[in-house]
Amino acid sequence: MKKHGFSHGAAVLVCTISSALLVDVLRKHVPVVHDAVENFAKYLLGIFQFTNPPEHLAILLYATLLAVVWGVAFALMHKD
Repeated sequence: MKKHGFSHGAAVLVCTISSALLVDVLRKHVPVVHDAVENFAKYLLGIFQFTNPPEHLAILLYATLLAVVWGVAFALMHKD
């Protein structure tokens, strides 16, 4: 069980850092995707009436997506 806890903690750290970098890369090289995610973030912020910048929620959305990919890969690699 300790292995799984470390993996989940590492996933959170890696996904958070990677998503912040991913937002920056997409802003420069694929602005259409970046704008779509940021508009979705603005939409969610409007629904929940939060005052955070949309960029912060965009990082969270990317981190969630990366964590899902990490989790699926982990589940496929470890069948115990």
